[in-house]
Amino acid sequence: METKHSSLYVYEHRDEFHLDDSYAICGGGYPLIVNGELKGAFIVSGLRYDEDHQLIVDVLKEMEAER
Repeated sequence: METKHSSLYVYEHRDEFHLDDSYAICGGGYPLIVNGELKGAFIVSGLRYDEDHQLIVDVLKEMEAER
């Protein structure tokens, strides 16, 4: 999460990032940023990489709607 972007974003824009070969980039990781500061990350695995990402987005939208 050092990029402060979702792993799907990094995957889709990997030419913009200079990450070494030790990174396996795909969907399923999403940074938790509060007041501009990285506080943690949401991680989902087990579905297709785009479905992992979408699950995080859907849950965050649902949580925001309940606020």
